[in-house]
Amino acid sequence: MNTKNLVAEFIGTFNTIFNTAVNGKAGNFAGLAIGLTLVLAILMGGPLTRASLNPARTLGPAIVSANYADLWLYFVGPCVGAILAVLLYIGVLKDKGEA
Repeated sequence: MNTKNLVAEFIGTFNTIFNTAVNGKAGNFAGLAIGLTLVLAILMGGPLTRASLNPARTLGPAIVSANYADLWLYFVGPCVGAILAVLLYIGVLKDKGEA
C-alpha cells in the first residue's frame, strides 16, 4: 500500500471540492475556478502520484494497459476527499453563514 499516493489524491480532491465547488463564491466563474484549481493540484501532485484526482480518468488507462496495481488508491482517495469536503462545508461553514 502506498499511503503517499492515497494522501496526495485525497488532499488534491479535497482542496478542489472544498475551495471551489461547494462554497459557491466563484459565481459565474465556477468552472474556471475548478479547472484552475485542478491544474494546480495536478502540477503539485503529478510527480508524486501522476495526479489523477478522477477515478474515471484512472480506470480507462488501467483497463487499456491491464495494470491494476494499487488502482483502489485512485478510487478511495478522491471519493473520500470529496465527501469529507462537502461534509465539512455542510457541518461547519454553511451553518455559520460563511457561504
